Amino acid sequence: MSLKFLGRLFFGLAVLMIGYTVYGFSAIDMQSKHIVKYGDLAVEKGEYEYFQQISKYYYQDALLSEKVTTATGSFNLNMFVMSSGDYNSVVILIDHLTGYSEQDGLLLKVSLENLVETKDELEVVELFMDNTLSKKWYITTLDPNKIYEGQENIQDILDVELYLIGEKPEKGEERIDTLLYDFDQTSGVFASKEYLDLNGVVFNDDDKALSSAELLDLGILESDGHSFAEFQGVLWRNMGIYVVLVIIIAYLMFFRGRDRFGNKKISKYGPKPAPGKETKVVTQEPVKQNFNSKSLGEPEKQDKNDKK
Repeated sequence: MSLKFLGRLFFGLAVLMIGYTVYGFSAIDMQSKHIVKYGDLAVEKGEYEYFQQISKYYYQDALLSEKVTTATGSFNLNMFVMSSGDYNSVVILIDHLTGYSEQDGLLLKVSLENLVETKDELEVVELFMDNTLSKKWYITTLDPNKIYEGQENIQDILDVELYLIGEKPEKGEERIDTLLYDFDQTSGVFASKEYLDLNGVVFNDDDKALSSAELLDLGILESDGHSFAEFQGVLWRNMGIYVVLVIIIAYLMFFRGRDRFGNKKISKYGPKPAPGKETKVVTQEPVKQNFNSKSLGEPEKQDKNDKK
């Protein structure tokens, strides 16, 4: 197996791997643009079903849908339980946050039932929420199967707290966060593990999904997802640029300076000598002659004497 073949093989593998990565990031970019455009419209109208329909299955009623008003400001807080068909998820959405100065983001604290019997305190998981996608809303996703490290099964969510992250403290001081929402634990469990396991409700023991009518009776809707055709130009533009770059690089690496059969072109001046074996050009100096006029004239005199 020649080095030339190995070089082209590795180049081809690199093109495939990088191309797959470019395609993946382009698809995410395409979906993000769709979510920003229509997510903003949904938030403005107060119709949050758009976010629920991103997944395959979702509860018709939100886990939490509340307009929170404090002494300082107000905001809308929504939480939805959804399933892609493979894994469960809880989407937390906050919009129309007013009355608070612009800070570094929001902090959601989720408390679970004890996973270790010897512990008295609850297991608390912190989730950072930002508005990098859209300045009009904050969003984050929680996987109920993996809320806590080492968790093997879905656990009940006992409490949920939401904080506005305070300014970065000085050295040696603690950051002061502002409490925006705290679930009233006296009303019971915030979300049971049976409710959070939407996959366990949708699929029976044979891993077959219930019919649409059966799901509707349980308050579960099935979504066809969103069509991202409007922003497919982003995907094809990025892939087109990548293909052009690959063609240019391949030409420079494998085809430049070769004929149509792939052989190296030979210069009309002959092949270049190998490094260190350059041919030395020796310039011969012309032979010097004695142009003595006297010596040149002597034969003529002799000829004249002979004629006499």
